[in-house]
Amino acid sequence: MQTIWNLNDNDKLIIFFSGWGMDYKATEHLSYEGWDVCTCYDYTDLSTDDIDSWRSYRTVLLVAWSMGVWAAEAIAAKEKLYIDGAVAINGTPYPVHDDYGIPSKIAWATHDGLDADSLDKFYRRTFGGAELHKKMSDALPETRDIDNLREQLYKIYNDKCGDGHIKWDMAVVSENDKIFPVGNLRKYWEKKCRINLIKAPHYPFHLIERWEDVANGW
Repeated sequence: MQTIWNLNDNDKLIIFFSGWGMDYKATEHLSYEGWDVCTCYDYTDLSTDDIDSWRSYRTVLLVAWSMGVWAAEAIAAKEKLYIDGAVAINGTPYPVHDDYGIPSKIAWATHDGLDADSLDKFYRRTFGGAELHKKMSDALPETRDIDNLREQLYKIYNDKCGDGHIKWDMAVVSENDKIFPVGNLRKYWEKKCRINLIKAPHYPFHLIERWEDVANGW
């Protein structure tokens, strides 16, 4: 797993798990005044040397988006994470699940058919169409290694870490999500924590300007 830090000499930290196929650029536009931010991405290997650094902060908020929800749960299954709050955005700990995640047939078709064209289609769907995809082009990742992305999907799809390793305080669910079925997201989270339903596509970060907005409940 790769991480990138934005330091602001704070004793409060946001650990952000980005989505599959994305990196730190997805939220680079967000102001982090009042917080330090550690962004995690590339889930080929979930090992990290940042655990001790995370534990050094007085206050820690965990934010996970899309497949990042699975990644956060998988790491928490192996490492004791001391967090003060957790927000899940358009994802569940079950990335491939007919009731709680992406239906198996669709998920594996994405894996098997992944190429440059299908990846570009995925990004357009993530942003809800061509307009936002073009407007937020700076949020797209630096590199798009197809083989690496396919390897990540294989690992994510076959991992059975499950849930219950993190106490989630809120789930943000986009009404126009075209990656995770909205019904599946709501079905999973409705008995787990508070749901904040927003008008947005799978990528919702264009709606906010600061990490503080996430900390305050979107």
